[in-house]
Amino acid sequence: MAITSLIQKLFDAMHSNDSTRMRSLFTENATIETITSKNNIPFKTQVSKNSFIDGVGKKHLQTWEERAGDYHLTIGGNFAACLMNYTFYLNDSLHHCGINNFELLKSGDQWKIDKITDTRQTTGCSEIPSNSIFERENLTHDTLSINTFLNDWHKAAAKADEVVFFDAMDENGIYIGTDATECWTRQQFYDWALKYFKRESAWDFTPVSRNVYFSKDGKTAWFNELLDTWMGVCRGSGTLHLTTNGWKIDQYHLSVTVPNDKINKFIELVK
Repeated sequence: MAITSLIQKLFDAMHSNDSTRMRSLFTENATIETITSKNNIPFKTQVSKNSFIDGVGKKHLQTWEERAGDYHLTIGGNFAACLMNYTFYLNDSLHHCGINNFELLKSGDQWKIDKITDTRQTTGCSEIPSNSIFERENLTHDTLSINTFLNDWHKAAAKADEVVFFDAMDENGIYIGTDATECWTRQQFYDWALKYFKRESAWDFTPVSRNVYFSKDGKTAWFNELLDTWMGVCRGSGTLHLTTNGWKIDQYHLSVTVPNDKINKFIELVK
């Protein structure tokens, strides 16, 4: 994609101290903002594009490397915003991390960076692979695509769209429900659930949080998520694999969560 390609070009130019190449990626009046915190009070500093480029473009005795993590891209007409987490390495050691927010403008068929806002912290940082955004996307290590896929799957149930919902599952997929008897093949699950999909909404489970993990080749993913449901907070977990038609669910397991301080009452209830 042109926008993520542009951002990767910026990172590559920063790594090589290539100020000429860097300058070509910005609009004429672009600005760079950094948000830090002092005594728990946000503090913002702003510099011009030229000051930023002159500073980064100088030769340094130390090796700088900024790595882009997961990102979320929104495009509206000639404006785009790309929010991503990053880590900054100094001489191959993790120095700090934060969030980059890129605002971009499109003139003709060309995108350029108009503003960058970044935050910086030295604690709570996670390692990010050294390969580029595109190399990771080529391996399909794309958390955004998994989140979108699973969110759309839940929305299909909320809208009683059985075609989208069941097509997301592999033909040999398994659905495990909250009842001990509910361990169904896709067809068995379809037969059981069809009466609910005849309503306006089959069921409405809203994702609250999710963790996604990938195999080394990027073609298998597994996840766990918390859901806001009519049963209270539930946990879903499952596995997916990549096909020529996109991701497919191999197994999904839905469970009801029970707080530890209420487990004894729960045990008595289900006896």
